[in-house]
Amino acid sequence: MQMQEINSENVNLWMTRFNKWYSALDRVSQNAKAKFIEMKSSIVNAISKTIKERSNSIDKDTEQR
Repeated sequence: MQMQEINSENVNLWMTRFNKWYSALDRVSQNAKAKFIEMKSSIVNAISKTIKERSNSIDKDTEQR
């Protein structure tokens, strides 16, 4: 249950940041929007990978004890 709360906090943090970025997108060209979407995807994937790695690390530490 605690892990869900941590993940929710992380998701809310990034959703807030992306919402600010999206509001700025209305004022830029299609090319810039495409680059932004690609960048956002890379960021989301990196964050997801890091969270999964930390979660797996915590799980392994818990199993070893």
